Amino acid sequence: MQPIRKALFATAIAAGFIANAQAAATIQTLDITWYKAFHYTQVRRRRESRLRSMT
Repeated sequence: MQPIRKALFATAIAAGFIANAQAAATIQTLDITWYKAFHYTQVRRRRESRLRSMT
């Protein structure tokens, strides 16, 4: 019975680590996506502003 408890405990710990790693990866992906969207919006606005000032 003791080996089964140890195995279940180790499995639960591993599952927790995997869940945390996946959550962190998801958060990083969302942060990068938000940054890229913001960055490209700013670049587009600057480009449009320069084009307007040329005309």
